[in-house]
Amino acid sequence: MVPAHASLLRLVGFGAAFSLLQPPPDPQAGALPEGTLPELERDLEERGEGFVNAQEEWLAALLSRNPQAATEPQFRTLFAGLSQSLRAVRTLQAGPPYDLEALLAAVVSWQPQRWGRLRSGAPSAWIAQLCPARPPGLAHEREAALSLFAPLWFARDASLCAMHALAALFTARCASVAALCEELAKDRAAD
Repeated sequence: MVPAHASLLRLVGFGAAFSLLQPPPDPQAGALPEGTLPELERDLEERGEGFVNAQEEWLAALLSRNPQAATEPQFRTLFAGLSQSLRAVRTLQAGPPYDLEALLAAVVSWQPQRWGRLRSGAPSAWIAQLCPARPPGLAHEREAALSLFAPLWFARDASLCAMHALAALFTARCASVAALCEELAKDRAAD
């Protein structure tokens, strides 16, 4: 049962990433927002456990710093799809053992059919930048997920395409971390 569930999680992750590849690239995609993993880690440390309760503050910051988001009625629906992201980020930052409930909540709250107008293709250069080749493993997936979330957390003057790309790939990485955690737990139990 565990391998089947892990495979399903990976398919959901691939589906989130595929939403960036299916439509043609957005000609007004602009640049990816800035924000690094060390900056995110500092913010997480400063906020402590209060980070998971910063949803309204994050929404207000995104709306005030990103004109496209502020004028697009469907942005709040996309943001609702990120409703569990802060819990997932917190568990990823804390490291193993991961709170699988938080990771799975981030995956299942992602419902791109609810904000169809906002979905657009990501430029291929973004995909290369956001999905670099690295050795497989849980540590890599954790770092990749947090590195994707950082520019989303600090987004300023970002296009809706950029926000969608970062959120979709963050969701895919959360699905991958959850799948790996399940498989590793199964392997440990078998030993």
